[in-house]
Amino acid sequence: GDGLAADLDRPAPAEEIISEWHATPKTNGYWIVWSIPVAVAGMFAYGTVATGSPPTQSSIPPLPLIAAVVAVFGLHEAVHAILIAAFGARPEFGIVRVGRSGVPLALFATALGHLFTRRQYLIVTAAPMVILSLAGIPACLSPLGGYLWLPFAWHLGGCVGDAIIIWRTLRQPADVLCQDLDDCTRFVRRASANPV
Repeated sequence: GDGLAADLDRPAPAEEIISEWHATPKTNGYWIVWSIPVAVAGMFAYGTVATGSPPTQSSIPPLPLIAAVVAVFGLHEAVHAILIAAFGARPEFGIVRVGRSGVPLALFATALGHLFTRRQYLIVTAAPMVILSLAGIPACLSPLGGYLWLPFAWHLGGCVGDAIIIWRTLRQPADVLCQDLDDCTRFVRRASANPV
């Protein structure tokens, strides 16, 4: 009920922190490196669904391509936000930036400071990857498939970031509580929590 939600939102005492995972430049490098082959595989898969054969190049005009990319990645963050809200938190949005120049790398949706059970956190993290990766198949079979196969392929590559978070979360104990902070993901255990 509301009492439990309020309790979960209170900062965890330091002695109850199990671990914190920080996304380092090295982690972001792995994300980029692994995103490339995943996106290329997506290009062959979605491109074949959309055109009937593996595409050798994109003939999508720039403006429709940009619009489709924004739509697909926007839907990804919307799914995150809907599930965040469904679990009683308030979604917030931002941009992941890397390097000294702050180059934009990705959009994100989060609920800073809210504590999720491990199950909730895994659902919030995995749902957009699963839903949109599967939705890309009928989307690419539609009359708009010629415009959508490349954005869905890029989206698949971008999901490597979520996959890293899922892997880190699965390595935690089943009763862990998960908290997004400005610079890390914190995993805590609290005796009063009742994971669902």
